[in-house]
Amino acid sequence: MRTTLRSAHIFCTVDQVESEIQAAFEFLDAVYKPFGFNYKVGLSTRNPNKWMGDLKVWDKAEASLRAVLEKRMPGQWKENPEDAAFYGPKVSFLAFFA
Repeated sequence: MRTTLRSAHIFCTVDQVESEIQAAFEFLDAVYKPFGFNYKVGLSTRNPNKWMGDLKVWDKAEASLRAVLEKRMPGQWKENPEDAAFYGPKVSFLAFFA
C-alpha cells in the first residue's frame, strides 16, 4: 500500500534548517510509527540551471539537511541531484506500510 501526503513547505532561516527538519522527523514518527508505517527519505539538491538566491545559503542549507539525514538515518536516504525547487532544497518522505 502506498500513500501520498501532498506536500508541506517549511520556510525558515538557514540557522533554523536543522531544528525544523528534526521537528519534521519527530512529527512523522509520532504520526506514522503507531500505525506501522515507515518512510523513505530523499534530499533534492540545487539544479545549477534553475535556482535563485545566494549560493552560500544553498550550500549551507544542503549541508545542514545532509547532516540531519545522516544523523537520523545513516546511509538510509538518497540524494536526488538537481531536483530541488528553484527557491531551495527539499526533503521528500515516502510513507509505506512496513
